[in-house]
Amino acid sequence: PVFLEVNNVFGGTKLIVPSNWDIQNDVTAIFGGVEDKRNLQMLKPDPMKKVFIKGTSLFGGIEIANH
Repeated sequence: PVFLEVNNVFGGTKLIVPSNWDIQNDVTAIFGGVEDKRNLQMLKPDPMKKVFIKGTSLFGGIEIANH
């Protein structure tokens, strides 16, 4: 598993994560948010591939995408 701590103040973060990875979000967002924009095409998440995101987003945001 991957553990990330993300803290934003008046800014943003873009994370590139494959569609078949499971994301566990534990971010506190104040006037911001976390948005998962990945193209999830009926893929079953791989139980061995997990991303745990924790932290704070203040007047900013976290965008999760894939290519």
